[in-house]
Amino acid sequence: MSFTLLRIVYARDAIAQHTIERDFCNMKNYLPNESGYERSEVLSQDDGLMVAFLTVWTTRDDAQRFDAGGLNRLITAVTELLIAGSPVIRLFEIIC
Repeated sequence: MSFTLLRIVYARDAIAQHTIERDFCNMKNYLPNESGYERSEVLSQDDGLMVAFLTVWTTRDDAQRFDAGGLNRLITAVTELLIAGSPVIRLFEIIC
C-alpha cells in the first residue's frame, strides 16, 4: 500500500506558472534522498494556470514526514509568492 501527497497551486500568471513548474521539477531531484519516496510527477494544466505536484510514498508516515519537513516547507515558501490563493494539499491512499 502506498500514499500520494498531492499539492495543487493556481499560478498568478503564465510566468509564475513556468517558474513553479521549473521549481517542482528541480525538487524531484532531491526527493530520492527522502525516506519512503517512490516516485513523483509534475502536472501542468494545458489550458490554464494550475500546477500539481504529486509524490508517492511507501507509508502514510513517510508522506506526513515529508509534508512536515524542511524541503517541503522551502518549496511551499517559494511557491506561495507566485500563486493566487492557498495551495491545496491532500493525502490519498493508493487503492489500485
